[in-house]
Amino acid sequence: VETGNSARFLGDLRLKVFPADKKVEFAGYELRPVTPDLPENPKIKAAVDLEYQRLNVKYGRDVNAVIAHSDLSIDQADAHQASQGDLVVNAYRLAALADTAFEVQLMTGFGIPKGEVTFEDLYDVMTHIYNPFTQKTWTVKVWRAYGGDIALVMDAMYSVLNTLPLPITGLLEASNLELVWEPRNGLNPPIAVVKSIKVGGEMLDVGRQYDVALDDGFVLVIDH
Repeated sequence: VETGNSARFLGDLRLKVFPADKKVEFAGYELRPVTPDLPENPKIKAAVDLEYQRLNVKYGRDVNAVIAHSDLSIDQADAHQASQGDLVVNAYRLAALADTAFEVQLMTGFGIPKGEVTFEDLYDVMTHIYNPFTQKTWTVKVWRAYGGDIALVMDAMYSVLNTLPLPITGLLEASNLELVWEPRNGLNPPIAVVKSIKVGGEMLDVGRQYDVALDDGFVLVIDH
């Protein structure tokens, strides 16, 4: 059983099953840390290696090839600004030649350690939701948005979501955008207030259109 801690632990979950009574009872569990010194299982390694070979053929390149070196560890965080979130949104914006870019950090990868960076590492940085019908993962799209639409998104992410009974909604990372907001203080006021938004160093113009780079998931939300 994967324990929900970014695969840092596996677990043994023990249950008692009583088919006649159609009952299941909890019987105990044990966490097993996943560390680099664990011996590889030959059968699992062979299966993983085979999948890598298939990927290399499909994409015409060695997905484990080193393509860059990082002097710093690129960290990931769900609830505060982190270097991986900066990397993602800046890459979106520059690739799409957009005015700004959005991404929810909760949907990004697990970070990249200092040192060698592979093609696979960079691929896994962005939101990697696979669509079996198209046989493609989410990619970057450009949303032609009015400033008022951008303000609405920021209000939703920084104000409205703070009132929902969720443990974490994920920080919205943005590139080339500066936002000033007043965090909620208890229940008075119940909703935080977005004070100001700047894009490219200039105050957001609600009547102007901006090119916003984002992933397919964001497009689905906007369309609905």
